[in-house]
Amino acid sequence: MQYAKHVKVLTNHQRHVPYLAHITPFLCSALFDVLVVASDTANKLDIIKQFDAIPSRKFLPLVYQIASRLSLPDAPGIQAEQKHFRQNIHDLIKRMVMDHPYHSLSQIFALANGDQVARVSQQVAGGVEMNEHRIAAAKQLLQELKGMRSKPALSQLVAAHERVIRAYIDLGAIKVPKEVGQISLQSTPLGALKPHTLSIVPVPTLTIPVRADCNYAIASTASSSSSSSASPAFDSSVVTISSFHPRVSVATSGVNVPLIIEILCSDGTRHKQLLKSADDLRQDCVMEQLFKLVNELLQVDREAARRQLHVRTYNVVPLTPGVGLVEWVVNTTSMADCLVGAHARYAPPTQKRDYRQNLLYLREAHESMQREEYARRFYEVCADFPPIFHRFFLEMFPSPSEWIARRSAYTRSAAVSSIVGYVVGLGVRHIHNILVDLHTAELIHIDLGVAFDMGAVLKTPEIVPFRLTRDMVDAMGVNGYEGTFRKSAEQTMRVLREKKEMLLTVLEVFLVDPLYKWALSAAKIQRLRPLTEGDEAANSEGGEGAAATAAGADRGEEEAAEAAAAGARPSVNSGAARAMYNVKQRLEGVAQKDVLSVEGQVNALIHDATDMEKLAKLYYGWSAFV
Repeated sequence: MQYAKHVKVLTNHQRHVPYLAHITPFLCSALFDVLVVASDTANKLDIIKQFDAIPSRKFLPLVYQIASRLSLPDAPGIQAEQKHFRQNIHDLIKRMVMDHPYHSLSQIFALANGDQVARVSQQVAGGVEMNEHRIAAAKQLLQELKGMRSKPALSQLVAAHERVIRAYIDLGAIKVPKEVGQISLQSTPLGALKPHTLSIVPVPTLTIPVRADCNYAIASTASSSSSSSASPAFDSSVVTISSFHPRVSVATSGVNVPLIIEILCSDGTRHKQLLKSADDLRQDCVMEQLFKLVNELLQVDREAARRQLHVRTYNVVPLTPGVGLVEWVVNTTSMADCLVGAHARYAPPTQKRDYRQNLLYLREAHESMQREEYARRFYEVCADFPPIFHRFFLEMFPSPSEWIARRSAYTRSAAVSSIVGYVVGLGVRHIHNILVDLHTAELIHIDLGVAFDMGAVLKTPEIVPFRLTRDMVDAMGVNGYEGTFRKSAEQTMRVLREKKEMLLTVLEVFLVDPLYKWALSAAKIQRLRPLTEGDEAANSEGGEGAAATAAGADRGEEEAAEAAAAGARPSVNSGAARAMYNVKQRLEGVAQKDVLSVEGQVNALIHDATDMEKLAKLYYGWSAFV
């Protein structure tokens, strides 16, 4: 069998290795063959049997994608070979949970809760595929784990995990007005949980290092103080929930009013997380998985590592199709807060309007559908509203050495996130969807629900590859996007293009996830627009809004045929085929049928991103004038 040699390597390679070594091109390709391509059940069984020899930790990065193929082995009407295949998939996932429960239980519970859409808004429910067999298989697996008398600790963990997730879901169902500010946790299901339940459940939005020996210990204040003698590479204590802060804050921005929960952890630290309801966070989760893979690719490249190129990531944990948790990124503020505040403080005396007045001025022309008038007003606003973002860096980093270090970090971060965002077609990059780290000045992109060129189906399509507006360039210094930004962008694009086969293979596994529904009706797209094309308040979360996460339209069978002709593997629908085709074209440097060098491709992207004519055609809430 063609996989035997690779299986032997993966099986015998016991050294603690990073994510990139787990997701080898072989393993991705084999998984894809098992989960999607292979129609011959016997062939799938042969591959799965060989997977039994591979340590389960090497499958963890794709646990959600593998688990999404769960089916009932004993379902009526299936053939014997299909039954064996389903049983092998079931056994593989069960082995992963038994060996690494802290890294896989949340994903299984998310599948088991796939039928809980009654409390979800219609925008989310319309993009959810409910597979009763998959849901039943996930629930059956959880019941098996809870009933394992030979592993009482695992049984207790599964039961406690279930109670905590149920409490999160019930809390998410509570409608809280924005003006309330805070609510008491004691009156909610989460506040009713007992300490002995919380003490064994990990903090869902914290990263737990994977242990090759599967030996996980609960972290405590005592163990954390004595862990200095332990090897950092193998210090994998599990941080669990000690208690919750008695008050839950209500976020002031966003359509669906997220709740901010603070946790006192077992190691004595505090951790915040965002509970979002009426939002399908599964694509955000997939995008973060992809960003982590990109980071591994950049880390093993000598030149990219020397430049410290990376994408800032955070953890996303879907609980149901409409409820999920997002890690709170500490010491950050939105780019909107940075820019609006700086423009107010340093406005020239001759300035006619402030930021909000400029938005309203542009909104009038936008809503009246007067394109020429809108463009005229856009140029007028730009002439009257000079870029000011460099002032923010002077305020935050007064020391010359720190100022230049943070400016360089910001510029590199902007370059990497721009190129990665372009490759995956990340949209809705308005200033509320980009955070600035107040300590490092790096950028963190949030609200990742509009990706794979879904921004092109909005009423006002996004026609720029990424955000590189005047204020963003202003903060890069006198050279602007020349120098650090351009070189960092070229190095990032070079690495992605050199590793395109690995990226495409991983993306294929992501994009054919049966839990994601690509094709939308025209009526559904129309319902989505109030969330993504609304006023500034709506746009503060428009990129991740419930509808936007499911947004994306099928551009027709013609592009799917082009993708197939270009050598793309079969996918579950033409929407996924179109997305793969576009990503493949970008990783090959294809632009309007011309193949560009890395330098030529980056130069063309910078030109498009800074093209004032294109910026003048964007939705006014994108704030292209700052």
